[in-house]
Amino acid sequence: QDENEATQQSAMQLYGLIHARYIITTHGLDSMHTKFLNGDFGKCPRTLCKGQKVVPVRNSKVGTTLHLYI
Repeated sequence: QDENEATQQSAMQLYGLIHARYIITTHGLDSMHTKFLNGDFGKCPRTLCKGQKVVPVRNSKVGTTLHLYI
């Protein structure tokens, strides 16, 4: 079981590294821009934001919690 967990952890790290490299390419940035314009990540729930679209941000030093920012 420890080997399975280690394999899964390694796979998650590899996916994160591949995603990080993709997201800074022209195609990746264009894809994120399109998703932002479509509102795929949601909108700010605060009243004064007036439905402003948000983007997902994750700080790898904090953990796996995903935050949404305007």
